[in-house]
Amino acid sequence: QVRRALGLGDGPLARFPELLEERFRLDVDLSPLPEAVDGLCVSVSDRTLVLVGSSKPSSRQRFTLAHELAHHLVDDLDPLYVDERGARTRSLAEMRANAFAAHLLMPESGVRRAIEGMDDDAERAVRVALTFGTSVSAAAYQLGNLGLLPDTVRDRLAAAGSKPLLMRYALPSDWQQDERGRGQIRPPGRLYARATLAFGRGLIGLEPIVDLLQRPDRDQLRQELEDAGLAPDEDIFGPASPNALDEILGEMAPGR
Repeated sequence: QVRRALGLGDGPLARFPELLEERFRLDVDLSPLPEAVDGLCVSVSDRTLVLVGSSKPSSRQRFTLAHELAHHLVDDLDPLYVDERGARTRSLAEMRANAFAAHLLMPESGVRRAIEGMDDDAERAVRVALTFGTSVSAAAYQLGNLGLLPDTVRDRLAAAGSKPLLMRYALPSDWQQDERGRGQIRPPGRLYARATLAFGRGLIGLEPIVDLLQRPDRDQLRQELEDAGLAPDEDIFGPASPNALDEILGEMAPGR
């Protein structure tokens, strides 16, 4: 229903965090979290923040983000909902969020088209995982839930993990690409845009951006901002007006 309402078709969802920020009233943050925490969703007034633990591979982060979106859409938040590892199958809310995430990321029609003409079960699971940006385990479960894999095969593939299956049925670079997502820092897009705009207009210093990006190399970050044309420059922007910060907040309001 979400895909249909947003006109997303049945293919893979590119730039998933950006897509959710653009189409829903929420902010997405990817940051390393304790190993036991996959993510959390917090809602205060009319704003919602989804925080996803980036200590996991990129495929796991995408599934967690879709999982947290389910909690947001069905209003599981009160006002904070924390997903801890091992807790996802113990309640109706968790099973519902898992099912939502699987179908949002791997819709049935798209899955069937991706594996058309393929006979090898493991190869089909790998194809679905690579096509839709999920783990091989998640792909195996979705194929099983759609009646496209016997339960015994589904469980065997899910238990095998992504690395050996990707190394055998795809390329080592596919597994390495998934692993490169570990530890990434991605602050909420609107917050980062406001910060760089305010920095460029001389309203804030570099420290808030250092904190947002968790970058210890301040000089390198400053140079990168300057190279991108984001350094403070009164010749371009002129002296900041008393209401300049309010104007920026208005310019970058949600939905604009």
